[in-house]
Amino acid sequence: MFTVSIQALAASSQEMQQMVRELGRRIEQIKDIVSSIRRSSAYGGVVHALGAYKDRLEEERGQLVQMMAALNEIQEIYLRCERRLTDYGEQTWRASRHRTMSVVDLTDIREAILDHNIR
Repeated sequence: MFTVSIQALAASSQEMQQMVRELGRRIEQIKDIVSSIRRSSAYGGVVHALGAYKDRLEEERGQLVQMMAALNEIQEIYLRCERRLTDYGEQTWRASRHRTMSVVDLTDIREAILDHNIR
């Protein structure tokens, strides 16, 4: 059986948002470091390595944003389906509560069948 915990989805989404913010801060730190040491030719290799690291972080951040968007979409779809199910159940209950479960008396029908010799 497939079950979804809305609270767990929301918590995961919040954690991902925090991770995206943290990656953004790290990327900005790397950019600041690169811009401050770029002027010195002695740090050319470091600048290149930091640039490659920054690129990987930006790629990772983009993938995390995609995962977060997918998670939010799953959460929205699940909530929408849940609302539709409960709405359908409520509509069905309203429609059926007006129906009575009274017993139908068939004696008149039995007499009519006997009167007409229907077998």
